[in-house]
Amino acid sequence: MSVILGIDTTSKMCEVSLKIGREYKVIMINEGLVHSEKTLPLIEQILTENNLTLRDLNKIVVNIGPGSFTGIRVGVSVARAIAQVLNIKVYGVVGLDVLMYKFLRINKVNKNKIVVLQDALRGEFYSATYSSKGRRITDYSILKKENIDPINKVFIEASGSSGKYLIKFIDFENLKPTHYQDIKPFYIRKTAAEESKACHS
Repeated sequence: MSVILGIDTTSKMCEVSLKIGREYKVIMINEGLVHSEKTLPLIEQILTENNLTLRDLNKIVVNIGPGSFTGIRVGVSVARAIAQVLNIKVYGVVGLDVLMYKFLRINKVNKNKIVVLQDALRGEFYSATYSSKGRRITDYSILKKENIDPINKVFIEASGSSGKYLIKFIDFENLKPTHYQDIKPFYIRKTAAEESKACHS
């Protein structure tokens, strides 16, 4: 029986999910940015509740961003560590793509394009545009909402749980696994350290 672990720590919520055979299980907490303390205990909890251990895992899927810099690093680090110890496959997925996929699974689309907007704070949004079939047709970017052309598009202002869709997405995209050393955080915005370096260079 295949067991896949999903990890999403990119937002205020810390979420872990499992696919056990054809069943999906999800646990999440919203206690602020405490992911470094909570992610591993949540993984242990969801495994224990389903009479499983880490050794039962076959694959890991992790949301690599965009989102909270600290949260992203926590999720990627945990996924790398488990994949290395167990020598199992790991998949890094971009959260905007998963949000688009989740939207299409739940809603009927009558526009040609889908724009995903994820709160990036500072009055900005992480964004990408997709076809009505779910294929990305623009680069990932940071946009102000008022600068996005609304004609013939449907908007998703996304937040909250990725749930089982984080795991389902790897089949939708037919993604290939990545070596644990090659899973890297995906930041659209520069980190504070990078911005400071740029200002002083």
